[in-house]
Amino acid sequence: MGVSESSVKRWVDQGAIPSHRTAGGHRRMPASGVVRFLREQGYQPTRPELLGLPRTLALTIGSIRPGAVVELTQALEAGDDSTVRAAVLGPFLAGTTLAELFDQLVAPAFHKIGHDWATASLEVYREHRSVEIATRLLHELHALLPEPAGRAPRAVGATLENDPYTLPLLMGELVLRENGWAAESLGPGLPVQTLCAALLELSPRLLWINVSHVADRLQLIRSFADLHDEARKRGVAVVLGGQAVDAELRSRMRCTAFLGSMVELVGLAETLARSR
Repeated sequence: MGVSESSVKRWVDQGAIPSHRTAGGHRRMPASGVVRFLREQGYQPTRPELLGLPRTLALTIGSIRPGAVVELTQALEAGDDSTVRAAVLGPFLAGTTLAELFDQLVAPAFHKIGHDWATASLEVYREHRSVEIATRLLHELHALLPEPAGRAPRAVGATLENDPYTLPLLMGELVLRENGWAAESLGPGLPVQTLCAALLELSPRLLWINVSHVADRLQLIRSFADLHDEARKRGVAVVLGGQAVDAELRSRMRCTAFLGSMVELVGLAETLARSR
């Protein structure tokens, strides 16, 4: 950070940066705690590689810039992993929330990639590679977030059968974890029966379901109705989102809320947390 060792020791001893003492008496700081301090206090790392971050990241730290969506889209389509990481991690370290990052940067980039793939202007392997790069990045962000507190409200997320898309689930998990929830993505394509079992065994406060692909609309409506009924019995809030949720599905599917963005998910999570 370009500050003195004594400053870091003082922040650690004051609790501003979490740490524990090693057997030799040294202060050991988790990377997630250091990252949280950087984001909250506005310090910029001069050697981000010491945190396992790209060395070039110091040049990209700042808010989301005009043209960033185009640059990220091009980097994803070209398979430029390092540029993708810097494009997302730079604003993240500068304090941009994950909800804002995903809504304003990542989601628009993948909407463009999806359009390019659907119109045959992008090879399938490039679209799949983009998803793989983004998935690795989301797991990297997961490691940079602090562990939820012991009494944190619990949330689980999934997609229903025949819906294989994972990126929205991972983004929802990260957004909730950043806001203090013990959130967990259960994965894509799950049958209603196993999700009902998860509600019983995990006792979440919130269940989020993403719909990015609909193979059978009537089956989706019936399955979701069964899931909603089970969740309601157990006092679990159910939220529904995803690019495939159109006006007809909204009119025929009951849930606690329909969400169109990650920022809306944060707002609902805050409301639920206050009502515990």
